[in-house]
Amino acid sequence: MYRTAILFTAWCFAISFAEKHVKILIPPYGGENEGGIHVRTLADDATLLTAMKKAQEEEKMTFSGNEDTIGFYVTSIDGVEADPKAHQYWQILGGGNMSPLPKGVSDYIPYDNEAVLFRLTPWVDDADQ
Repeated sequence: MYRTAILFTAWCFAISFAEKHVKILIPPYGGENEGGIHVRTLADDATLLTAMKKAQEEEKMTFSGNEDTIGFYVTSIDGVEADPKAHQYWQILGGGNMSPLPKGVSDYIPYDNEAVLFRLTPWVDDADQ
């Protein structure tokens, strides 16, 4: 029983220090961000917004946006502004198949070693058709 208690304590200690790494991809892919922006030593429950803030603090990227009732909406990355008049937004792709994420940056929790892609994308307004 004593051995079980020690093993359980060691396991809890290891879990409390669990951390993950996330790679943020922002086109164009050349220059100093070739291969993506690596954000390391994030808490296991860190959101994508937390990873982005850490990358910004480390001067690896810049971004801005607006806090809304549904979360943080990214409007600019590395000085490139999404233009609502041109029907542009920053699409976020991730997961194993690089598909659109079901949540925004303030709610999405990337898994360890996940690559997340930000892509400036046009949207089609039904009123324009």
